[in-house]
Amino acid sequence: MLFAICQQIGLLLLFATVIVLVWSVATVAACALIRIKIDKIAIFSGKPVFTFQTPLCPLHIGCIPTGAYVSRDMADFATHSLYARWLMIAAGPIAVVLSAAACLGLHETATQMSSALSQLSQGAIHPITHGAPLVARFLDIARHAPVTGYGLLAVKGAMLYILPIPVMPLGDMLIQLFPKGGNTRLISAVQTIVALLVLPLSISWIAAVTYCFWQVR
Repeated sequence: MLFAICQQIGLLLLFATVIVLVWSVATVAACALIRIKIDKIAIFSGKPVFTFQTPLCPLHIGCIPTGAYVSRDMADFATHSLYARWLMIAAGPIAVVLSAAACLGLHETATQMSSALSQLSQGAIHPITHGAPLVARFLDIARHAPVTGYGLLAVKGAMLYILPIPVMPLGDMLIQLFPKGGNTRLISAVQTIVALLVLPLSISWIAAVTYCFWQVR
């Protein structure tokens, strides 16, 4: 049973890493297209093990094989037009949705997107009766059909991107409507409130995942 749990956790980490890599590649491509400077590109987390100088910026390879991110030059970013900034922000989420569509098909992707927020909220409110069965069903699909599993995780995560809060792409795009990226104090206050609201939701989903793994044991 321990092997099964490790296998499922490994799949989740793999899917999450692929999502972040797809996001990062699209963001880099958008920056190169509209000539927004990039401070650095980080592949994997943790302390850099290798650093390469690319034509765009330094490329860091971390010691923990999960995740990736692109750090943009904020001073240069602010000098570009609104539409250029929106393109750069939206490139990653759009690429993730397209990768999900490549795995699931357009119709199934649209179907899964339409049910994502409802499932997220119901699972958070009822982590044992709703959340855990959703996690179990997803893990079963991912184990037998990894490509479909990736598509499901990508499309469900994509629905979070459209939440109009500062830490999400749509929220970042809305901030760009204001001079100099908006009021810093107001943005910080909103982020604090969002964090307080997200915390119990995160705890509920952690409980759902933990209960699911406990059942496997």
